[in-house]
Amino acid sequence: MPTNVIDAAADRRQAIAKAEQGMCEGSCRSYGTCRGPIVAVHVVDPTPPQRDWGYWAYCQEAIATDRESGFTVTPVEEEVS
Repeated sequence: MPTNVIDAAADRRQAIAKAEQGMCEGSCRSYGTCRGPIVAVHVVDPTPPQRDWGYWAYCQEAIATDRESGFTVTPVEEEVS
């Protein structure tokens, strides 16, 4: 989890690079259930106390799984700068 803005920026760049390489970081990867395009996302647990899980490269299955678990998953290209 990023501890400051510099770490968050590096974490974001790393997730984008992994997505561009087609490397899903979701748990679905170990089950062989990845599907859809892989994109860089920002994952946050909105439940108090809110926890920022940082940036990840996720396929559509990983995004759906985390959202079903209550996490807010926002594709990087949709984030407001």
